[in-house]
Amino acid sequence: MMVLSGEMEFRLIAFDSMGAKSSCTLVKTPDTSILIDPRAAIMQKSFPLQDPEKQFYLQSAIKQIKEEMKKAEHIVLSHYHFDHYMIDEESCEIYLNSDMWIKDPNRWINHSQWERSRDFLQLMSKVNKTDLKHSPPGQKQYKDPVECLPIAFSKYLGNYQERRGELISNWRSNYSAYLSSILYDRL
Repeated sequence: MMVLSGEMEFRLIAFDSMGAKSSCTLVKTPDTSILIDPRAAIMQKSFPLQDPEKQFYLQSAIKQIKEEMKKAEHIVLSHYHFDHYMIDEESCEIYLNSDMWIKDPNRWINHSQWERSRDFLQLMSKVNKTDLKHSPPGQKQYKDPVECLPIAFSKYLGNYQERRGELISNWRSNYSAYLSSILYDRL
């Protein structure tokens, strides 16, 4: 599927509705090309196809994704689920020909993705024949996102106003607790 918007082109390379679990998207402009989340996985058991058909769609998706990877100027890995990035030597060699935009492996990430990010970066380092430099992340102060939404939070919500205040208060408490413990003990 392709959508044109002015001089931009959006192509769905592999998606669940195309038979393989994925959200691989290609964005092209006159200046560059960006491939987002270049991977697919086999559809879940409840998907209404037989296993051989699921395998066919998965292999077709992976083949097409690898072709697009070879042509993309930029590749984006939004997060470390196996249906969003490939982790094999051949793919890592292809990645080296593009500018990589990867999810920060140290911030706003759960433990399983944190571990997968290390596996991915170690394989990239091996393929690229370089050593990863390891240094603990520096402390980062995050701004309260509610403060960045003055228009949304200036709206009066009638009967829901009090409940919104409670939810924001609870969220701020949890947010502060999360920030004080954010992943530094994992490194």
